[in-house]
Amino acid sequence: MAPRGPRAITLGRLALTSAAAVSILLAGCDEREHLSDVVQRAGNDLIAATGGGVAAPPVEVRAGTYASVIRDLQSALKGAEKEPGAGAARLLIAQAMVGQGDIAAENASRAQSDLLYTLTEARSRLDLHSDRSTFAEALSVYDPEQDLSQLDLAQAEIERELATERRALTDRQNRITQLDAQMKEERGKAEALVSESVQIRAQATDAGAVQRAGLITEANRVERNAAQHERRFAELQLRANALEDESKMIRIRIASHQRRDELVREARERIESSARLLNDW
Repeated sequence: MAPRGPRAITLGRLALTSAAAVSILLAGCDEREHLSDVVQRAGNDLIAATGGGVAAPPVEVRAGTYASVIRDLQSALKGAEKEPGAGAARLLIAQAMVGQGDIAAENASRAQSDLLYTLTEARSRLDLHSDRSTFAEALSVYDPEQDLSQLDLAQAEIERELATERRALTDRQNRITQLDAQMKEERGKAEALVSESVQIRAQATDAGAVQRAGLITEANRVERNAAQHERRFAELQLRANALEDESKMIRIRIASHQRRDELVREARERIESSARLLNDW
């Protein structure tokens, strides 16, 4: 059984922790049954994808699991963004995206290992056979152009995904800024009306019976208006919180894309450096 790397172990612990957190978040929640089922299944799938304390499944299995977890949870969240289980669903989506980033890193590392193996084999042949014909045969084993072309395609895709995610993040931040301004306005109106109500009730304490009744009625009306502004404030805050959650997920995806970009650049530098070394031979 192949040993698991530190990253795989860390991801496994994160998945276990996330699954435990999901169970806590779902406990006592009265969300729709299908959302609860999807979240529970997704948590179990993530634990299985990371090995659950033993060797992790093959890359293809993990990639399929992460993709299905994200797809199923995003589908279940449609129309259920404000339900109690939605936070748990977003947590698992973010965890699956981290897993996808790890797979991309593993693939890049595997490509680099293949390259190093090829170069080592070429050097070994050169040591054993000093004539140029043998060296040419060894050198022909590896052609860097194909790998460089694949890296170009990968980097272009990453740049497109980064541009899309950054536009999405800017959109969410702009909407949050607008909501913050509206929240401030609604809260200010509510506070002003509450202060007005306090003053009216203070006047009522010193007024006659007839006037007091009118002042109390007026204070009740002002307080109802204040409550309406408080409700609008709460609604706006819910929308802002949902956008904040989306922003956090987008930042996770951006960080994953950036890490993939770094790995691609590192792979390109190693390939180009090794190719120059072979040409110097």
